[in-house]
Amino acid sequence: HPRVRMTAKRLATLQSLVKSDADAKSLAAEVDTRAESLLNASTVQYGHTGVEHSLLAVSRTVCDRLYTLGMSYLLTGKKTHAARAVKEMVKVARFPDWNPTHFLDTAEMTHCVGIGYDWTFDAISTADRATIEQGVAKNGLEAYIKRAYPKNEWDRPYWNWNRPSHTR
Repeated sequence: HPRVRMTAKRLATLQSLVKSDADAKSLAAEVDTRAESLLNASTVQYGHTGVEHSLLAVSRTVCDRLYTLGMSYLLTGKKTHAARAVKEMVKVARFPDWNPTHFLDTAEMTHCVGIGYDWTFDAISTADRATIEQGVAKNGLEAYIKRAYPKNEWDRPYWNWNRPSHTR
């Protein structure tokens, strides 16, 4: 770890760039400042909103937070940033679902928790890892399997969630 969207080699390159390049250093400082601002924020709350009655706003908030906190942790090593990311992941892992009726919500939440889990892996306790893994399994992977087999209505039509390169 990290290995999802960021490898150890890429991280070393990025850390070196932050030390040697003023623009990279400035961007890293902005990420760190944003991460610091999240330390005392309330964790996200489960709730469907908007026209589509979706959890998408929550998923995207989680995504923003986990990318920010995770990247800052990778660049600075600040355990407080990893701990805050873990707090967010544990919270969403305990949600009753990630809204599989609007599967984009589920997909984004699964993606984001995966990033957070990978980028902060060494700072997650065994108990919290189990909670997060169970949440991803239940609310992400099992939700997909239940929707995909035997009927997967969002896999068949041609729309923004599915752009097949062939006709069925």
